[in-house]
Formats: sequence, C-alpha cells, structure tokens
Amino acid sequence: MHATVEQSVKPSPHQITAFTEAARQRSFSAAARVLGVTQSSITQHVAKLERQVGTPLFIRQRDGLVLTRTGRSLFGLTDQMRSLEEAVQERLTEFGTLSAGSLRIIGNAPRPALDYITAFLKVHPGIEINLRLATWEQVVESLNARDCDLAFLTDPPANHGLTSRLIGHVGYRAYARGEDPLAALEEVRLADLADRTLVVPEDGSLTQRIVRQAFAGAGMPLPRLLKAGTFPLVKETVLHGAGIGIMLDASVHDDPRLVARPIRGMARRHAIHLVTQPDRRDLRLIARFYEVCADQPQPAACAGTRRAKGAI
Repeated sequence: MHATVEQSVKPSPHQITAFTEAARQRSFSAAARVLGVTQSSITQHVAKLERQVGTPLFIRQRDGLVLTRTGRSLFGLTDQMRSLEEAVQERLTEFGTLSAGSLRIIGNAPRPALDYITAFLKVHPGIEINLRLATWEQVVESLNARDCDLAFLTDPPANHGLTSRLIGHVGYRAYARGEDPLAALEEVRLADLADRTLVVPEDGSLTQRIVRQAFAGAGMPLPRLLKAGTFPLVKETVLHGAGIGIMLDASVHDDPRLVARPIRGMARRHAIHLVTQPDRRDLRLIARFYEVCADQPQPAACAGTRRAKGAI
C-alpha cells in the first residue's frame, strides 16, 4: 500500500515538462506550440500534476497564466531541470541552424536592448522574441523567479549569482521640449530642476532612486515627481509638456522635438549588463545571443560618445 501511494504522487517527465513550459510561456497554447503537442495534452498533464501536488499551480487569468506560490516554488526547480534537459538535447542533436525557437527578454530600458535584438534577428530571423519593459526591481525579480531567458539590466545587484556581460555605460540626462528654457543650457543643475515637475518611471525604478539620492545628497527638497511607467511613456509625457524627463541617455530613440542635457550632480555613468541564469548561459540559443552581442559595436550612448547640442 505504501509503495502504491509513493508511485501515485511521482510526477512523470511529461508532466514536469508541460508545467515548466506553460510557466515559461504563461500560456497552455503557447507551451503546446513550443513542445509540438496539443493544448489538451498540456492541460491534462498540468491538471494531473496539480492533483498529485494537491493544490493549484496556476491562476488562470484572461491575459495568461500566473503561478501560485506553490507553482513558483516548484518552477524554481523544474526550470533548472528543463534547462539542463535542453542543454543535453542540444549537445546530442547539435541544432546548429537555429532556425526556430523563442527567447524571453526583459529590460529596464528599450535601448540598447532593441539594438542588439535587431542585430540578432538579422542573423536568426526564425527566432521569436518576447520583449518586456519593466522597472529595475521588476527585472531583478523576473531574473530571480526565472521568468525570463535574458535581461538587459542597469547596475545589476552585487553578489546576484547571475551570469552577466558588460554591454556599456550610460548616464542620466534631463529631457525637455525644444522651446523650454532648459534647452538653452549646456548643462542642467539640480537647482534648475528644483521648481519643475520631474517625469520619471514608476516606483521601483533605478531612475527614481538616483534622483532621490541626488537631491538628498545636495541637501535639497525633492521636486514634484510625475511617475509615468517606463521610459517610452516618460518621453511621451515630456512631449505633451507635463514636465522635464529624467532618463538614461540610452533609453529612447532620437527625437528632434526634444533636447537632452547632462545633469550636474547626476554625472555618474551606469553599467548596462546582459544577464541570465548560470545554468542557461550555455543553451545554444542564449549562447548565440551573447555571441551576436559581442560582435556588435556599442550603441553611441553606451560607448559614452559626446552628443551634438540638441541630440538625445
């Protein structure tokens, strides 16, 4: 009787694979496409695994699957198993063409991530890229939760236990519309921003932390903050005249309607890294992405080149 119980709760490799891929893709149908099986097969395997565990592993929402606390705990282990399985499969079959597959990429700024993704897709157009923008804290959480394959992250936390490659260095700039008085300055002082509304990304962003530290370090009260999500929304908010944007100089594409000025008191350069989990680094698709990035010249903003007056 005891042996029968143990056997009944032992999950099969198919159940583990189905659960792991569904958690990665946040979708049963997407997991089925990746694994080349039917959606019903995925849902059946996950349902059986949930019965064996005795609790739900996913919360089914309209916009996709969300792991429960038990699901997150299990996924932390099964994703490592799946990565090892993929590495073994790649080594045995030598999928050298890289004509299919997908990568989940997250970053706290669209550039330089988009520069490198564009270069990668020129070489491997058959690869599906899922790119998400998030705050600095959300990117770190996603890496720790193994909710992404690769991340572009500014100033990764020390002793994070992740594998990273330095991409370049960027600094903060004050962004204003061309007709704004700040546009006439070569350099913006913190005092020039004291009575202005500063447009910054949402709570949890590196930008907010740096802005708060700069004004506190100068013994100055924090100006009004308008929190506008990610950098692209910060840019649009500035274009609408709502305030002065504070953004990394590698965060958005050039726009002739805006000018960018260095900020005295926020001159430190910040390192951008390409980051992944150590057990994923040697997966062929991820290793190839690192190789393509290494072959690309650094974007101008990351390389620290001086920009012409009026350029972003």
